Amino acid sequence: MGELIDIIRVSQRRASCEPGIQPGFQVLPVTTHWGLTRSNAACEGNLARLVALFRARDLPILHVAHHSLEPGSPLNPAYEDGAGVAFISEAAPHPARDEPVFQKNVNSSFIGTTLEDVIRARGVRTLFVAGLETDRCVSTTVRMGANLGVVGARREPGGGGTIWLVQDAVANFERGR
Repeated sequence: MGELIDIIRVSQRRASCEPGIQPGFQVLPVTTHWGLTRSNAACEGNLARLVALFRARDLPILHVAHHSLEPGSPLNPAYEDGAGVAFISEAAPHPARDEPVFQKNVNSSFIGTTLEDVIRARGVRTLFVAGLETDRCVSTTVRMGANLGVVGARREPGGGGTIWLVQDAVANFERGR
Protein backbone atom coordinates (compact mmCIF):
# COMPACT_ATOMS: atom_id res chain seq x y z
CA MET A 1 0.00 0.00 0.00
CA GLY A 2 2.99 2.34 -0.17
CA GLU A 3 1.95 3.62 -3.60
CA LEU A 4 -1.44 4.66 -2.25
CA ILE A 5 0.10 7.50 -0.23
CA ASP A 6 1.47 9.08 -3.41
CA ILE A 7 -1.90 8.73 -5.14
CA ILE A 8 -3.70 10.37 -2.24
CA ARG A 9 -1.16 13.20 -2.02
CA VAL A 10 -1.72 14.30 -5.61
CA SER A 11 -5.50 14.07 -5.49
CA GLN A 12 -7.44 17.27 -4.87
CA ARG A 13 -10.90 16.22 -3.76
CA ARG A 14 -10.97 12.57 -2.81
CA ALA A 15 -12.98 10.15 -0.75
CA SER A 16 -12.95 6.54 0.23
CA CYS A 17 -16.04 4.41 -0.31
CA GLU A 18 -16.11 1.22 1.70
CA PRO A 19 -18.67 -1.43 0.69
CA GLY A 20 -18.27 -2.67 4.21
CA ILE A 21 -16.62 -5.64 5.74
CA GLN A 22 -19.23 -6.70 8.20
CA PRO A 23 -19.13 -9.55 10.72
CA GLY A 24 -21.81 -11.29 8.65
CA PHE A 25 -19.11 -11.99 6.08
CA GLN A 26 -17.00 -13.64 8.77
CA VAL A 27 -19.64 -16.17 9.86
CA LEU A 28 -18.10 -19.58 10.38
CA PRO A 29 -18.08 -21.86 8.65
CA VAL A 30 -18.00 -19.53 5.64
CA THR A 31 -18.05 -22.54 3.35
CA THR A 32 -21.73 -23.05 4.07
CA HIS A 33 -22.90 -19.55 3.20
CA TRP A 34 -20.47 -17.41 1.19
CA GLY A 35 -18.15 -19.85 -0.55
CA LEU A 36 -15.44 -22.44 -0.21
CA THR A 37 -12.46 -20.22 0.61
CA ARG A 38 -11.72 -16.51 0.65
CA SER A 39 -8.97 -14.63 -1.16
CA ASN A 40 -6.77 -12.04 0.53
CA ALA A 41 -6.62 -12.95 4.20
CA ALA A 42 -5.00 -9.54 4.81
CA CYS A 43 -8.03 -7.62 3.52
CA GLU A 44 -9.29 -6.45 6.93
CA GLY A 45 -5.85 -5.32 8.07
CA ASN A 46 -5.23 -3.47 4.81
CA LEU A 47 -8.66 -1.86 4.97
CA ALA A 48 -7.93 -0.75 8.54
CA ARG A 49 -4.64 0.84 7.35
CA LEU A 50 -6.45 2.58 4.50
CA VAL A 51 -9.10 3.97 6.87
CA ALA A 52 -6.41 5.10 9.34
CA LEU A 53 -4.51 6.82 6.52
CA PHE A 54 -7.61 8.66 5.33
CA ARG A 55 -8.40 9.75 8.89
CA ALA A 56 -4.84 10.90 9.54
CA ARG A 57 -5.04 13.09 6.43
CA ASP A 58 -8.57 14.26 7.30
CA LEU A 59 -9.99 12.81 4.08
CA PRO A 60 -13.67 11.86 3.80
CA ILE A 61 -14.76 8.26 4.26
CA LEU A 62 -18.13 7.01 3.06
CA HIS A 63 -19.28 3.69 4.54
CA VAL A 64 -21.71 1.31 2.86
CA ALA A 65 -23.48 -1.47 4.77
CA HIS A 66 -25.22 -4.36 3.04
CA HIS A 67 -28.54 -5.17 4.69
CA SER A 68 -29.81 -8.32 3.01
CA LEU A 69 -33.52 -8.94 2.51
CA GLU A 70 -32.86 -12.69 2.52
CA PRO A 71 -34.16 -14.11 5.85
CA GLY A 72 -31.31 -16.61 6.35
CA SER A 73 -28.50 -14.25 5.46
CA PRO A 74 -25.99 -13.27 8.16
CA LEU A 75 -26.25 -9.77 6.62
CA ASN A 76 -29.98 -9.52 7.34
CA PRO A 77 -30.56 -7.14 10.30
CA ALA A 78 -33.06 -9.62 11.78
CA TYR A 79 -30.62 -12.57 11.63
CA GLU A 80 -29.27 -13.32 15.12
CA ASP A 81 -30.27 -9.85 16.36
CA GLY A 82 -28.32 -8.08 13.63
CA ALA A 83 -24.89 -9.23 14.82
CA GLY A 84 -23.65 -9.56 11.23
CA VAL A 85 -24.57 -6.10 9.94
CA ALA A 86 -22.27 -3.95 12.08
CA PHE A 87 -18.92 -2.90 10.67
CA ILE A 88 -15.74 -4.62 11.82
CA SER A 89 -14.13 -2.50 14.54
CA GLU A 90 -11.04 -1.66 12.45
CA ALA A 91 -13.14 0.10 9.80
CA ALA A 92 -16.24 1.20 11.68
CA PRO A 93 -17.48 4.77 11.20
CA HIS A 94 -15.75 7.14 13.61
CA PRO A 95 -18.33 8.84 15.89
CA ALA A 96 -16.43 12.14 16.01
CA ARG A 97 -16.06 12.45 12.22
CA ASP A 98 -18.53 13.08 9.43
CA GLU A 99 -18.47 9.56 7.98
CA PRO A 100 -21.91 8.86 6.52
CA VAL A 101 -23.24 5.31 6.38
CA PHE A 102 -25.32 4.19 3.42
CA GLN A 103 -27.47 1.07 3.70
CA LYS A 104 -28.08 -1.00 0.59
CA ASN A 105 -29.72 -4.35 -0.14
CA VAL A 106 -28.41 -4.97 -3.67
CA ASN A 107 -24.88 -5.29 -5.08
CA SER A 108 -24.52 -1.64 -6.13
CA SER A 109 -23.81 0.96 -3.47
CA PHE A 110 -25.66 3.49 -5.65
CA ILE A 111 -29.08 1.81 -5.93
CA GLY A 112 -31.51 2.82 -3.19
CA THR A 113 -29.00 5.13 -1.48
CA THR A 114 -28.00 8.78 -1.67
CA LEU A 115 -24.32 7.89 -2.17
CA GLU A 116 -24.20 9.40 -5.66
CA ASP A 117 -25.72 12.67 -4.41
CA VAL A 118 -23.22 12.90 -1.53
CA ILE A 119 -20.23 12.22 -3.79
CA ARG A 120 -21.38 14.89 -6.24
CA ALA A 121 -22.26 17.43 -3.50
CA ARG A 122 -18.80 17.05 -1.96
CA GLY A 123 -17.12 17.53 -5.31
CA VAL A 124 -15.25 14.24 -5.08
CA ARG A 125 -12.99 13.73 -8.11
CA THR A 126 -11.02 10.71 -6.87
CA LEU A 127 -12.81 7.78 -5.25
CA PHE A 128 -11.07 4.79 -3.64
CA VAL A 129 -13.24 1.67 -3.29
CA ALA A 130 -12.43 -1.21 -0.93
CA GLY A 131 -14.33 -3.97 0.89
CA LEU A 132 -16.19 -7.20 0.14
CA GLU A 133 -17.00 -8.93 -2.17
CA THR A 134 -14.86 -8.15 -5.18
CA ASP A 135 -17.01 -9.90 -7.79
CA ARG A 136 -20.32 -8.64 -6.47
CA CYS A 137 -20.62 -5.43 -4.45
CA VAL A 138 -17.19 -3.92 -5.09
CA SER A 139 -17.14 -4.56 -8.86
CA THR A 140 -20.73 -3.40 -9.29
CA THR A 141 -20.10 -0.24 -7.30
CA VAL A 142 -16.96 0.63 -9.29
CA ARG A 143 -18.59 -0.05 -12.66
CA MET A 144 -21.82 1.73 -11.82
CA GLY A 145 -19.97 4.71 -10.36
CA ALA A 146 -18.00 4.98 -13.60
CA ASN A 147 -21.15 4.61 -15.71
CA LEU A 148 -22.91 7.32 -13.69
CA GLY A 149 -19.87 9.59 -13.90
CA VAL A 150 -20.06 10.22 -10.14
CA VAL A 151 -16.55 11.70 -10.03
CA GLY A 152 -17.13 13.83 -13.10
CA ALA A 153 -17.61 12.99 -16.73
CA ARG A 154 -14.70 13.22 -19.15
CA ARG A 155 -16.65 15.76 -21.20
CA GLU A 156 -16.72 18.24 -18.29
CA PRO A 157 -14.20 21.10 -18.09
CA GLY A 158 -11.01 19.69 -16.62
CA GLY A 159 -11.99 16.14 -17.54
CA GLY A 160 -13.34 13.42 -15.37
CA GLY A 161 -12.18 12.05 -12.07
CA THR A 162 -10.86 8.61 -11.22
CA ILE A 163 -12.27 5.63 -9.35
CA TRP A 164 -9.56 3.44 -7.82
CA LEU A 165 -10.09 -0.17 -6.74
CA VAL A 166 -7.78 -0.71 -3.77
CA GLN A 167 -6.57 -4.18 -4.74
CA ASP A 168 -5.10 -5.23 -1.39
CA ALA A 169 -8.19 -4.06 0.55
CA VAL A 170 -10.75 -6.23 -1.28
CA ALA A 171 -11.49 -9.93 -1.09
CA ASN A 172 -13.70 -12.53 -2.67
CA PHE A 173 -15.06 -15.97 -1.90
CA GLU A 174 -14.48 -18.96 -4.16
CA ARG A 175 -17.80 -20.41 -5.23
CA GLY A 176 -18.63 -24.11 -5.13
CA ARG A 177 -20.36 -26.08 -7.82
